[in-house]
Amino acid sequence: MVRVGILGLTGCSGCQCEILNCEDAIISLLGRVDFSFFPLAKDSNSIKNLDILFVEGSVSSELDEELVKKGRENSKLLVAIGSCACYGGVQAQRNDEVSLEEMIREVYGEKGVPIKVFKAKPLREVVKVDYELPGCPLDKKQFIYAVSFLLNGIRP
Repeated sequence: MVRVGILGLTGCSGCQCEILNCEDAIISLLGRVDFSFFPLAKDSNSIKNLDILFVEGSVSSELDEELVKKGRENSKLLVAIGSCACYGGVQAQRNDEVSLEEMIREVYGEKGVPIKVFKAKPLREVVKVDYELPGCPLDKKQFIYAVSFLLNGIRP
């Protein structure tokens, strides 16, 4: 059984929702795939010893960075899914226009945020990424093809 994880970082969870919208295809995968880590879809999760980890969202906080590094350490393959994971997404569009301090002040006011945040960046700037499936949200057919290929040892 192939152990698969789906991790969401800073983003809208749209890619994860697209994966959940693959109902029939997901059901047919259940005989070969154990979704060991998918917090959006199930309560009991383990990020350890994954064969494939799909990651949605940009790295925009210390927590995001810790999670994606832990995921990379515990997976054989890491696949960035969606434009946020591949390019930084919508949250990275103004990175070059204003300072982080200005962004935080505009969104959260003078009190700021209680966590360490930084300008959004794609996964590849933090960890080794084996494959990327861009899109906003990702195309669910591409996701199913990628999973099928990887399950059969074929490079997507």
